[in-house]
This record gives sequence, structure tokens and C-alpha cells, in this order.
Amino acid sequence: MPAVVPTIDTPTNVYRGTSNIALPAEVSQEIWAAVIDESVFMRLAQPIELPGTGTTIQTITGEPAADWVSETAAKPVSAHSFGKKAITPYTLAVIELFSI
Repeated sequence: MPAVVPTIDTPTNVYRGTSNIALPAEVSQEIWAAVIDESVFMRLAQPIELPGTGTTIQTITGEPAADWVSETAAKPVSAHSFGKKAITPYTLAVIELFSI
């Protein structure tokens, strides 16, 4: 990882609480790649290739339900339900107006 060369705008004591530091794109990408590789969520999550128009996946849509019954009563029968869920991509965006 290349060292950050201190400039007049770069603090020399960088720690977790340091903010407003603009890293070169290569350094930033390297850091984010390491974060994603080390993320517990990303290790356990199943990636899905999502085309621009979205996709539909088969998934479990309902869980079995238990009920209280007396010792000698018939036991309820329940099962998972399956269905399709549509996954649609969205973009989070904002335009901020600024003038001097």
C-alpha cells in the first residue's frame, strides 16, 4: 500500500477519528477491496448477479406456524410456503445546489 505523503492539508497524525482526507483512487479502491474481503456479511451472503432491469428469484415466503394444543388433540400441520420475489435495482441520488 503506497504511503500517504503529508501535505499542508494532510494531518500527520492519522487515526480512526480523522476525517476530510482525500485518498488517491488506487488507495481507496484497495482499502474498500480489503473491507469487502474481510466483511463477515460479505462472506456469508450469497451474491446474485442483478441485471439493470432486475430479476425474479424463487425463495421461501412463509414459515411453518406452531399452535398450542392439548396432549391428546390432533397436532396442527404446517409447512413452508414458496414463491417468487422480484428484485429491482434502484439508485440513491441527490443533486445539491450550490452558489457563491
